[in-house]
Amino acid sequence: MKKFFLVLTSSIITLLLSTAGFAQGDPAAGQAKAALCATCHRADGNSILAITPKLAGQNASYLVKQLMDFKSGNRPGVTMAAMVAALSEEDMQDIAFWYASQEVTLGGC
Repeated sequence: MKKFFLVLTSSIITLLLSTAGFAQGDPAAGQAKAALCATCHRADGNSILAITPKLAGQNASYLVKQLMDFKSGNRPGVTMAAMVAALSEEDMQDIAFWYASQEVTLGGC
C-alpha cells in the first residue's frame, strides 16, 4: 500500500511539473550546452556509473526543477551546484529538453 501511495504521489507531482508552465527548450542547443554534463552523464544521458543517474528520457520539467534546485541550494550537492552555477534558466531548459529527447538504454546502472 505504501508503494502504491508513493507511485501515485510521484505521478501527480510529475504531472503538475509537466504542466507548470516551463518554457520549451531547444534540444539542439542543449546538446552543445550539455558537453560538460557528458563527463559524468555521457553525451546521450545514459550514464554507466551507478553513482550518476541516467538523464535520458527523463521529463524535461523535472530535470529543469532539479537543476534549479541545485543552483538555489534547495537540493544539496556540491558537485552539481558548481556545475550549474553559471547556467541560465534558458540553458537549463535547453539541456533538459536535450536529455528528455534521448532514448534511455537498459543496463549500466
